[in-house]
Amino acid sequence: MNSTEHVFSIKDLENLSGVKAHTIRIWEKRYNLLKPKRSKTNIRHYDLNNLQKLLNISFLNSNGFKISKIAALDETELAPKTRELAFMGKNDSQAIVAFKLAMLNFDQILFYNTYNSLLEEKASGPYSMRFSFPYFLIWACFGKQTLFLHHMNIF
Repeated sequence: MNSTEHVFSIKDLENLSGVKAHTIRIWEKRYNLLKPKRSKTNIRHYDLNNLQKLLNISFLNSNGFKISKIAALDETELAPKTRELAFMGKNDSQAIVAFKLAMLNFDQILFYNTYNSLLEEKASGPYSMRFSFPYFLIWACFGKQTLFLHHMNIF
């Protein structure tokens, strides 16, 4: 991972993860899931690790895992469990989620496995993924996440 320090507000986390700020605060209080730093005026500031963790939590939660079960997972179990679940999905929306997770976790293995899986699935037909995929990926993941593509020298 690069050495640039990233600082996110709770609103940034809400926008990037889709989890409402109120829910993030509740999960912090009830389950001690995130550990934000606080300013002198008690404003929360989150680092990249908090964002990555929240994205993994959000993905598992939106795929049927109860938050209490997610909170019981060890730190080392969270990302592998998310990766495993991402590979189980076969539709395009699951692929987009897998790409976002790969980009935010700088996970080259997940990125290339998802890419190769989509390539095999979509390689035939009038619109081959070999030609349209880079444009699809930029469109699907536009924003801060696309920095990953540059980081991995894909584009």
